[in-house]
Amino acid sequence: MNPDAKESRPHRGIGRNVLDTESRLLVTQDDRGQHAINLPEILRTGAILGVSSAYYPQQYRNWTETGQRWLLNATFDGGVMAVREFWPEFSHTVFGIRR
Repeated sequence: MNPDAKESRPHRGIGRNVLDTESRLLVTQDDRGQHAINLPEILRTGAILGVSSAYYPQQYRNWTETGQRWLLNATFDGGVMAVREFWPEFSHTVFGIRR
């Protein structure tokens, strides 16, 4: 299964399109076009946190600290996805660069 985070999006405004892009962190479309849990992204983030937790002192290896790091990581990944998604439109509008 290859999740496809970028799909054709209707023009409903930048806010709604960014929310759609962010939602692809948890739910995406599979090869058949059906909604599916984005398990590779969730497992990747969990594996990164599992490895990185070994470098933190014991007092910071609890569910709260790990959850905060997961949320920060997911937010950063979502931001990167949004920038990648909207960069062609942004660069064309602001800089006049065509692809």
